[in-house]
Amino acid sequence: MFDRIFDSILFGIVAIGLSLAVSGCGGDGSGKALTPIVGAESGVVLEWDDLDAAVKYVAAEQELALVEAETVRIGGGSGVIRRYRLINASDHPIEIRFTTESAALDGLHAASMSRDGAVVVRVGRFGDDQRERAIVSALLDRLGVLAVVD
Repeated sequence: MFDRIFDSILFGIVAIGLSLAVSGCGGDGSGKALTPIVGAESGVVLEWDDLDAAVKYVAAEQELALVEAETVRIGGGSGVIRRYRLINASDHPIEIRFTTESAALDGLHAASMSRDGAVVVRVGRFGDDQRERAIVSALLDRLGVLAVVD
């Protein structure tokens, strides 16, 4: 009886692991896993060098603390994600991701180099549509202001 239960559990774990590997939900080869997030999303023209400044400005404006920032190549190097993890005063997690194609960053050496991309914001463990849209809007506004400054 216990052998069948153990076998069922083991089979389930293996099946989940295989499905994650096949679906592309996995690491970037560095041992880190970057799970998909669902939240407020918008297409944007990114000035990659302005992302840190925009996130820091919006974080201060909305009373958020920056915990971590990292750049990860995904999909065998075909895409790039600039990911920011923040927390609010209630210790709720906020995640901001800017994505673009890896080829769009080739030869990027100046802040004036604009690239098409997307921004996704997830607030809290279960999401908060209103807060997510407000952060996306604030980020887009700030990126628009920074785009004018070279």
